[in-house]
Amino acid sequence: MGKILSENRHFGLAISPVDGRYRRIVEELAEFFSEYALMRLRVYIELEYLIHLSEFTKGKVVRRLSDSEKDRIRSIARNFSLKDFDRVKALEAETRHDVKAVEYFLREKLAENMLSDLIPMIHFGLTSEDVNNLAYSIAIRDFTRKLFIPSINRLLKQLSKLAREHKATPMLARTHGQPASPTTLGKELAVFIYRIFRYKEKLETAELPGKLSGSVGNFNSFTAAYPEVNWLEFSKSFIEKLGLKYYPITTQILPHDEISDILCLYRGLCNVLIDLCRDLWLYCSYGYLELQTGRKTVGSSVMPHKVNPIEFENAEGNLQIASELLSFASAKLQISRLQRDLSDSTVKRNYGVIFAHIMIAIYNIIKGLSKIRVNVERMEQDLMENSQVLSEAYQTILRSRGYGEAYEIVAEKVKGRKLSLEEMREIARSLNVDDETRKMLIDLDPRK
Repeated sequence: MGKILSENRHFGLAISPVDGRYRRIVEELAEFFSEYALMRLRVYIELEYLIHLSEFTKGKVVRRLSDSEKDRIRSIARNFSLKDFDRVKALEAETRHDVKAVEYFLREKLAENMLSDLIPMIHFGLTSEDVNNLAYSIAIRDFTRKLFIPSINRLLKQLSKLAREHKATPMLARTHGQPASPTTLGKELAVFIYRIFRYKEKLETAELPGKLSGSVGNFNSFTAAYPEVNWLEFSKSFIEKLGLKYYPITTQILPHDEISDILCLYRGLCNVLIDLCRDLWLYCSYGYLELQTGRKTVGSSVMPHKVNPIEFENAEGNLQIASELLSFASAKLQISRLQRDLSDSTVKRNYGVIFAHIMIAIYNIIKGLSKIRVNVERMEQDLMENSQVLSEAYQTILRSRGYGEAYEIVAEKVKGRKLSLEEMREIARSLNVDDETRKMLIDLDPRK
């Protein structure tokens, strides 16, 4: 078995279902959260930093660079390959430090590109966290905009289509699990559409923060070497050039308060989607929603009749995992001993795992929704068999007509009873009210 594990990279040997069973669903996340993607971003940031040192200081810190030289420098990041990644990892095996390995890799690449004179300024004044915090912020930002938001939009589109089609389809509501006043399927789905949309808007416009200020956040080595440079302004301009929000005062690390706020938004959305999955599951169990399935699909290994809401159940489980990991990460990342400790590093390496579980869930909700057929007849039957839910309208109409004991009058007739529409009309006929009010009560129908 050991030989198989060491030689075979078949997906069936993956430890995590994210990289095994669900790999085809989430493989696009590798573009943002794989170790290769992290290394590529580190390379990109180091090289853009080198160019910015030249441009901002007008050649004082790093000599002026021609457009051709800038393009050659940027091509190192642009063309960063898996072979390059392997070289960085080989260097890391020697240095036991991933960011230092990136620096040594860039030294080699600058030499290859006839830019050896720039080698001393690679990673000038930086601490590893100056590079890492920017890389992770860019990764989260780009994932959110390029992959997550389009996926949420697809979910909203599918929910909206179903909601529009059934905006007037009457349905028995339930509060505390018990029959309540009528609603419509479309309206109940619209509640979730609005909740999801609110979180989408907040995540879509969230600004990811960044810092660049040296080993304890004071620009110590920067000012020692070049006291005449305004390093605060340099840092701000560079971070904003990367499309991030400048964080002005830090320790060695970026305080993760704003990152935690964003993770909490993701967790809030996860909880909304869990709520949606559970409601859809219940509507399936009531027979309001039916799941269409393929002829060869098996619902149970022993019960041939079963067609189970497995997509909604799978989504719920993945969302619960993501929600708990987000809760932990958002709290953990706000705490770091003194000017820094490294316990946050392994947590941030798991961003991809967290977001993968969310993406698996969204995929399955969309898939589940695509299988749904609304059983209008079953919904109507349930309403007709629980017409006692008209009691709210009965007592409200009686109040509007001046009957002071309206609630008590109706409660005496209906409390704890399951009544058909005809039985409710009999109650209306029996009430000691005027003919016009009685007609209003008799004309009520839970389907309208």
